[in-house]
Order: sequence, then structure tokens, then C-alpha cells
Amino acid sequence: DLQDSAVGQKPLDYARDNNTLAATENFSLQQGRGGSPGFYVVLPVYRPGAPQASFEDRRANIMGFVRGTFQFDLVADEVFSGIAAPVNFFLFEAGAGDDPTALPVYVRQNGAMSDERVARGYLLAQTVTWTRSIRAADRYWEVVAVPPKGSSLVRHDRAWIVLGAGLLIT
Repeated sequence: DLQDSAVGQKPLDYARDNNTLAATENFSLQQGRGGSPGFYVVLPVYRPGAPQASFEDRRANIMGFVRGTFQFDLVADEVFSGIAAPVNFFLFEAGAGDDPTALPVYVRQNGAMSDERVARGYLLAQTVTWTRSIRAADRYWEVVAVPPKGSSLVRHDRAWIVLGAGLLIT
């Protein structure tokens, strides 16, 4: 039952009404490593050949949804595992942008997933940081990249340009 909570209902309505892919916010999964943060994406499926031009058409002709569930830390770890640069990555929920006390939902330090959580404001106060948004369906997360203490990236601005270009291409 995809409509089992308020977390699940909002993306269903958005996907159906806009004929687009939509994602939930992070929530605690009861599968995999139970209690891990995760999200799912849904894509509406309409009756074949039925009109989908208007809001009313889409509501009248919906047949169901295709759903994919993702364990957040495993997906993030797979994305960042291919980056060999000596950089620590911190992912924040999209709404954390105004909150300096917000804690990351994912941390990768010294090339491995980490449970160490550092407040967003502390990270952004570092001398050298790089921030960008990433998107899955209609959900956004903020990536904050910080070189480890003693890294040559702290002293070389061009290294940040190479890192940023590599991440954008990825």
C-alpha cells in the first residue's frame, strides 16, 4: 500500500497530477538493514491510449504506479565511491540550507562511509568548501565537500576546479 502514510501520499499525488517522476523525503526503511534511511520514487502509469493532457484526464485515467525503493546510504556510497580525490563528503536534506545546526544524512570521510555527523554551519566555516545540489526526481540534497586537514587541496584552488568539474560530469 503506497498510501500508507503522509510521507507516501504527497509524491503519489504529485506524480499523478503532473505526469512525472516524484520522490519521498527520507524515512526509516523497514527492509534491508531495517531502520536505515531511505526514499522511494514513483512514476504514474495511465490507461493505454487514454488522454493525459489535463489534470482531470490524468486523475481519471491513472492505473497505478511503478515504484523503486532506495536505501539512501548505499546509493550515496555507490555514487561517491568512484571519486578518488582526498575529499570528505557530507549530504544534507534540501531544507537544511538555512539551518547551521543541521546534521548530514550521509557522510563519507577518508574514502569510506562514516557515522560521524558534523553540523552544517561548522563545515561551511572551513577555509575551503565546495557545495552543490544533487537531484533525484523532484527531491534535492546539498553536497558539501571539504578536504581533510593537511590535504593539498586546501592549498591549491585549481584542484577544486578539477574536483568540481569531475563531479558535475559524474
